[in-house]
Amino acid sequence: MKQIVCLADTPWSDVPGREQRLMSLLPKHRILYFDPPPASEHTGVKAFTYRDEGRQPMKGVTQLALPPSPAPGFMQRFGRRKTARVIRNRMDEVAFSSPVLWLTDPSQSWLIGELDHSAVVFDCIGPADGALDLARSSTVVFCRSAAQRGALSQVNPNTFLLQDGALFELFHQAAREDLPFPDGLFNVQGPILGLAGRLSPSSELGFVEAAAKAHPEWSFVFLGPKSGNADLSPVEGLKNVRFLEQIAFTVSPVYIRQFNVCLYLSGSGEYPATLFDLLSTGKPIVSTPQAEPALQYADVVQLAGTKEEFIECCRRAIAEHDAWRVKQRLAYGRAASWEARALEAERFLQEKGVF
Repeated sequence: MKQIVCLADTPWSDVPGREQRLMSLLPKHRILYFDPPPASEHTGVKAFTYRDEGRQPMKGVTQLALPPSPAPGFMQRFGRRKTARVIRNRMDEVAFSSPVLWLTDPSQSWLIGELDHSAVVFDCIGPADGALDLARSSTVVFCRSAAQRGALSQVNPNTFLLQDGALFELFHQAAREDLPFPDGLFNVQGPILGLAGRLSPSSELGFVEAAAKAHPEWSFVFLGPKSGNADLSPVEGLKNVRFLEQIAFTVSPVYIRQFNVCLYLSGSGEYPATLFDLLSTGKPIVSTPQAEPALQYADVVQLAGTKEEFIECCRRAIAEHDAWRVKQRLAYGRAASWEARALEAERFLQEKGVF
């Protein structure tokens, strides 16, 4: 049983982030999970703070908080001392000795020299730019994309591709026949082509615009919030395009069940969690090829490079009646589950002597 001190990029919550999912699937280990620090100690909102008792969200995991981020400049040294002291005190309270230090941001690299540890795992959440120094100082590096791995493996040979996982059990529900018909889709004419998840600035909505105008008998449904900087003007006002922003993430399979086709419009640089979730539904998928992981699944995902190809891919996907492709998509989704990702991570860490 290993001891892990994890400095996560998102708080432990009802909507788990990447580190929470990985830590929750390492049940053989004892884990101190530190929420990211607030920007200020004076937020005006009563929040979980570094002065509070630790919480036990699940067996083997203690959730803790950090002090506010050290301010840049002269006072940063004192802020860092305080942060390191808080972490060491928490380690002493639970008799942690030389734990695995699990970091998620290059700004945390200074802690390597401040905390007793047996190994450093760097899970690179953001861009590889600026992460080279921490990658070089780490025992093992995990990357979410092949582009990250290509950059960071230049400075650390123990760099491993660990993509985000699929919520297989949740999204596999979309294959069930007994789900109720969702209220939000009443009066929506089929066939329905849907996208589940937040739109980004790089989402190719011009492709949807072209298809919606060429085929007014098709309906395009977008589940989830609109990103503040995403340009929705290509599709706003089209009669066969509907936005359903208030649909809870956990309810989305009920809607996806009614989709004839799932759309994956992420552009270059987007992470593939949504694609893996969509594979878990078994539904036909049309993707634009800029999304890095889509090329890996060209046997079961329709790839469109132009607006004309997008329209033709949608047409083929609507007409698809191929049990083999359904079965293969489900197999890909299951292989990409968070449970499978955690096993990948643990095997790699065992190979490298971290666990």
